[in-house]
Amino acid sequence: MVKRILKYKVMPWVSLLTGLLLTLFIIAIIVLNTDFFAHSSSTMFSRCLFYDTPFTLSVDRVSGNPLKELSLENVLVRYSGEDFSFDVIRIEKVKVRFNLFDIFTEAPSVQNVVLVNPRIWIKPDSTGSSIFPGRSGQPGGGFPDFSIGGFSIVGGQLIYQGHRRADALRNVDLEGKVTSFGGEISFSVSEGSAESLTRNAVVRSLSGEMKWNGGRGSLWELADRNPVLELIGLRVEMEESALTFNGTIQMESTQLDLLVDAEPIEVEEVARALDVETDHFGELQGSFTLRGAPDSVRVEGALSGIFSGYALSDLDVDITVQGDRIDIARAAGGFNGALVTGSGSYTFDAPEILTLDIDVRDMDLSEGFVPGRDLPETFINGRLKLGYRFEDGSVFFDADLDEGHLREMPFDRALIKGSYIEENLHVDRVLLVDENHTIDDHGIIVGEDSL
Repeated sequence: MVKRILKYKVMPWVSLLTGLLLTLFIIAIIVLNTDFFAHSSSTMFSRCLFYDTPFTLSVDRVSGNPLKELSLENVLVRYSGEDFSFDVIRIEKVKVRFNLFDIFTEAPSVQNVVLVNPRIWIKPDSTGSSIFPGRSGQPGGGFPDFSIGGFSIVGGQLIYQGHRRADALRNVDLEGKVTSFGGEISFSVSEGSAESLTRNAVVRSLSGEMKWNGGRGSLWELADRNPVLELIGLRVEMEESALTFNGTIQMESTQLDLLVDAEPIEVEEVARALDVETDHFGELQGSFTLRGAPDSVRVEGALSGIFSGYALSDLDVDITVQGDRIDIARAAGGFNGALVTGSGSYTFDAPEILTLDIDVRDMDLSEGFVPGRDLPETFINGRLKLGYRFEDGSVFFDADLDEGHLREMPFDRALIKGSYIEENLHVDRVLLVDENHTIDDHGIIVGEDSL
């Protein structure tokens, strides 16, 4: 009897409910694929994200299964200002895969997001501030907790336009995951690559973690905050250089506090990537810190390798790069086989000059200390002040030396002051003191390829 009641009374209602749910699901899929739904959802998200701002969001088409996967085509974030309008973000296709039950939680989770051919264009407004999507409201909201298990960018492009110049990246490909917790967003990159159009540089591989802490505001709120980007084991491999970064960058003030491991640095390649014009070359490896702003940064660490023909061995440096000048507060280590300790400066602008005030041990001037010049075999120890003008290879020197020898002439003490200009050695004074002799003289030694 009970079975008969269930069969004839309850089952029709179950079938009806199942049919209604199936019908609603089919209707939802049909509506989802209409232009009406795409435009309506665009309006809704624009009001939610960019209400009372000059930004709008639009989507041409939405398709897929609303229970597990959606595709959005031609996603645009447009800026409409008083002076001009442009598309800040343009994405050809966005693919999102998810579990519906993981969406409606305190910390929503999305399985995978793929951005196909995204283009981001950042340009300044009339005040010089970069235009990027912002949200109205009081600072302090921060991002909610969420996670994206898999995040991919395929064929991305980034254009950053400043008042003085523009930078552009193309062929940006990234794979990783994104998490947000406590207002801090973490991007963990498993693999990535990009190409700079303006700096003639290629990033073959990118991996590591980047954390964005927006301070008092969120990533969308640019006003009244001091966002910090933290780099954790971010490894950048170029065609001939590899660097690993750890530390922080304050985005508003561009203050750097970074530890860099060079494995190695190819000088010409990195100079191009930094948009620095230089004739220097070589390959260096080591670890160093970068502190300060890009226009005045302090570098401390130890380097080895070849720099413009000079061999460095565990050279411990403390230098400040400011504009077209490098101030060397300290340099100590191996330099072309000699041990050096001292300070100096180097100016990039013409006339390009290197000045040094150093203590040297076991220095042999014949070991390529003056490029293109065949200097005599000379072993010196002591205090040495040097000036080198790169334009014509002129050398200016003032030495107070301990024991050594000059052209097989030994001395216990030496005072030498002069210059080497146009292949001629000008000696203002030379005082060589030895237990067997004392020489005090001045003059000019004329030579072509040798002295």
